[in-house]
Amino acid sequence: MKFGQNSKNPQNLDKIERNPSGLSQASALREHRRINRLRLVLIPLVVVLVVSIYEDFLHRLPWGNINPPIWSEISVTIIILIALLSMVYLARPKSQHTIFRPTDIETSLNEIVGIPNAITEVERAMRLFTERKLFSRELGSQPSWGVIFEGDQGMGKLLVAKAIAKEASIPILVTDAAGLVSPYGRQTRKKINDFFKDIKRVSRVEGGSIGVIEGIDRLVPAISTSLGSEAIFSAEGELLLQIQSLGEPTVLSRMGAATRRGMERIFTSDIKTGSAHRRHPNIFLIGTTTEQRLVDGTLTQIGFLDRTITFEHPSLVNRSKIVRHHLNVKAHDSSLEGEEAHLAVASMTSGYTLSRLESLMNEALIMALSDKRKEMTFADVTRAKLGLEFGQSEVGESTKDEIRRIALHESAHAVVAYCLGEGRTLDVISILRRKETLGLLHHTGSDESSPQKRSELDALLRILMAGLAAEEKAYEDASSGPATDLMIATQIASAMIGSFGMGRTLVSFPPLEDNHLSDFLPSQVMADPDMRVELEELLASAYQEATDLVDEKWHIIEHLADVLMENDELISRQIIDAIEEAS
Repeated sequence: MKFGQNSKNPQNLDKIERNPSGLSQASALREHRRINRLRLVLIPLVVVLVVSIYEDFLHRLPWGNINPPIWSEISVTIIILIALLSMVYLARPKSQHTIFRPTDIETSLNEIVGIPNAITEVERAMRLFTERKLFSRELGSQPSWGVIFEGDQGMGKLLVAKAIAKEASIPILVTDAAGLVSPYGRQTRKKINDFFKDIKRVSRVEGGSIGVIEGIDRLVPAISTSLGSEAIFSAEGELLLQIQSLGEPTVLSRMGAATRRGMERIFTSDIKTGSAHRRHPNIFLIGTTTEQRLVDGTLTQIGFLDRTITFEHPSLVNRSKIVRHHLNVKAHDSSLEGEEAHLAVASMTSGYTLSRLESLMNEALIMALSDKRKEMTFADVTRAKLGLEFGQSEVGESTKDEIRRIALHESAHAVVAYCLGEGRTLDVISILRRKETLGLLHHTGSDESSPQKRSELDALLRILMAGLAAEEKAYEDASSGPATDLMIATQIASAMIGSFGMGRTLVSFPPLEDNHLSDFLPSQVMADPDMRVELEELLASAYQEATDLVDEKWHIIEHLADVLMENDELISRQIIDAIEEAS
């Protein structure tokens, strides 16, 4: 219910995707700067050495008087070659990874809330890591070397990986796939090899280690990418080779086995096969990705990273637990105390990730500090939500008549939602300009995880049509403001007819996206003549019912609009009070 917003899908506002190319450029820039620093150090050093040797040191040698130019040229050449070889070795591509010690990690597994299913799966997977020898030697099983963490950005995948390291009291090495992949296959192999060398070295010294590759689908993608095929094949082959080598015998073990075989051939008549013992190092690998299907299937085969743990968006109850967890450490007043307040915040944050919920709380604290308060309120949380999703409010130059039109439009949405929206919560109504949005009403359902009934969808269609009906009644001339409302109403009605089986046919078109309210579904429904007629009838019926209710409740709508124009924004209980006062 956003007045004057363009046709962008509002459900995609909280999807923040990382830019792989940007990460690659940053990694390349760090590598370039490192090589330049080595040049600045080595080149002056070489020059100083050459000059000092040429002018002083060579003349003091016993053979300094025997053809000194020849000896000096040979010495200078050797020194330059040594310096160049050193520079080549030091300037070779390296893996850009970071090591976190257990003492550097603050959060443990039992302190992470909101994703209980993922935590349960992680605890099961940890048994493969902590009891690898038991699985291999006594149970006769060869466990895999790690898992894939699947989930949207901000779902706490790296946070959980660090918590595992803290739980096991071992270091964790974190790198990004973009920092490992190079356009040249040789450099890619060296970077991956360097990363795994450090994992093995840390495991030997510390008694175990965890390696994390963020965005592993960019290292071994299941589909073609912008990187050259040489780099992709090199990355995949080297990664599989390094994972296979984790359990291979050490050099000393192989030398011992070869010695035993030689001794058996010399001193015994029956030749016995001496073999090196396979190692069972405490190494656990974690690859993170937004979608497991983007990772090459070879990597997810048995013995590699064959287990996938999905980090799903927290439900209403789990979001309430996350809110409670943050409020336990953040200053707040009595308006945010109690289970009811926690559920109210959770209900208005449908689809939020763990990091986005934390950002919301931090933004609410900033709102409180801006008003010179040391405690955030429920109103601060609501304003912070609007700022995160729609941008900060702007001072517009709208005329009084335009503001009145917007106020009536949004008030009609609110009153119809109050009358028809069973189980819906009115969170905030505003006439302040935010980016392309001139005004908005934000309301949420009781539980987004439950299937929506036909009656709930019908009510939602009437709520969407209420703004247009109010403009027609007040001005007899509608504006372009209801465009977004009509678009969303068309998507919902198309899903009811062409997907949910709520029309005259049980035919269900598969949506192009996972979201049923995609732009592809209305085009499929409208391409069928009978379905198009039914779609238009459904929308016309919703508009007529909304118009009748607006006519009946017009005095309430006008009163709410007056209160809204005086305050610019009304939050939660303020909306209910204004409606009930007019009733």
